[in-house]
Amino acid sequence: MSLWPSKVPQLYLFVWLWTIPFLCFLGVVGILIYVSQVPSGVRWSVFGTAGAIASSAYLTGGLAGFLFGVPRTVQGSTRSKGPTQYQGNTNLEQVSDWLTKIIVGIGLVQIGHIIPALSKFAESMKAPLGGLPSSGAFGLGLAISYALFGFFFFYFWSRSLFAQELGTFNAPQQQNGMNESDQSTDSSS
Repeated sequence: MSLWPSKVPQLYLFVWLWTIPFLCFLGVVGILIYVSQVPSGVRWSVFGTAGAIASSAYLTGGLAGFLFGVPRTVQGSTRSKGPTQYQGNTNLEQVSDWLTKIIVGIGLVQIGHIIPALSKFAESMKAPLGGLPSSGAFGLGLAISYALFGFFFFYFWSRSLFAQELGTFNAPQQQNGMNESDQSTDSSS
């Protein structure tokens, strides 16, 4: 017995739909725990700053995830009279291959510049996040984790639910187009 997607309950197919928001909620709990360590005069400021960093990183990662996950229309040699079919967008695989070639080709020479850039980014977040010794590392981890949460959530959404919505939206339009073409062929005979 194989577990083909048609036999798996919908809850398991879309486990990401509740897992990623739950992880984001745990991140907010982590922010609250971190904020409890800063002096009481700046707690709300640090909480707001951490929330702004997390949400902007989430939306930035989400935009990238959406762009990589948008489905493409299946193009055939003959025009199909059925609903529009969509296939997965392989841009993520193409970009992954491209980035791998770049990293192997010239990236290994420049990889030493990433660590100083991340250190500078973490240092720039140290003061707004309370000025604690761990503030820079916390801000860097917050930005990276929420960017990944946003990327994966919107990537999975656009690969699954957005494709279904596109199919639902295009079905009435295609039926109207088929009815008009059927009527034009009937009237010409």
